[in-house]
Amino acid sequence: MTMEDIPDGALAAIMLFFMLIPLVFAYFGVVVLRGALRVLKQGQWVMGTVVEVKEIYHFGKIGAQQYSYQPIFEFTAPDGTRLRGGAGNYGHTNLYPVGSQRKVLVDFDNPDPVAMSSWFRLVFGAGMTVFGLACVAFILFAVASVLDG
Repeated sequence: MTMEDIPDGALAAIMLFFMLIPLVFAYFGVVVLRGALRVLKQGQWVMGTVVEVKEIYHFGKIGAQQYSYQPIFEFTAPDGTRLRGGAGNYGHTNLYPVGSQRKVLVDFDNPDPVAMSSWFRLVFGAGMTVFGLACVAFILFAVASVLDG
């Protein structure tokens, strides 16, 4: 069976089904973007102290990057209470050992996660959204080509 044996309508339906994956990808990009914009709008920069480092094992990964490290920061809220929040982005090296300090961006209405960068989540969310929508546009172009004959 070749592509020519599949009816055009069925082929278009299959292609449209595969649009779901990039649409979900774009949706999650928009969710990340909205969260990043909320933190930028409502957040405040405070000095945080690393009180714990979570070591996250990535099952099935082979090599030196099997683990990633998420620093957990403690900081003081405007009302004087001590709060904790984990870094929303973390890496494969423990750059922030327990006791180290760093400025973090915190939305005190939702202090977990904290942002260690004001731009990382924006770029990541925008990239996910653009990639997902570009894939959708490509699939729509392919569907239109199939239906035009």
